[in-house]
Amino acid sequence: MKGEGYEPSTKGTVTYFPALPGIDAALERAWSAGAKVLMPKTALPDNQGFIAHVADSEGNRIGLHAMI
Repeated sequence: MKGEGYEPSTKGTVTYFPALPGIDAALERAWSAGAKVLMPKTALPDNQGFIAHVADSEGNRIGLHAMI
């Protein structure tokens, strides 16, 4: 949210979005759009899929999740 008292940050709560069709494709789209990869594709335990983190153009940390 843009407004007084709000500052972009890579600290704090991470909001996860579904990465369709998968993490690799989402990371490629993010990278092509200028996002910085903060955490590469990482497998979750117990077959729960994969996650990755990127910084958007304003410096916010965004989480991605997918089963593949």
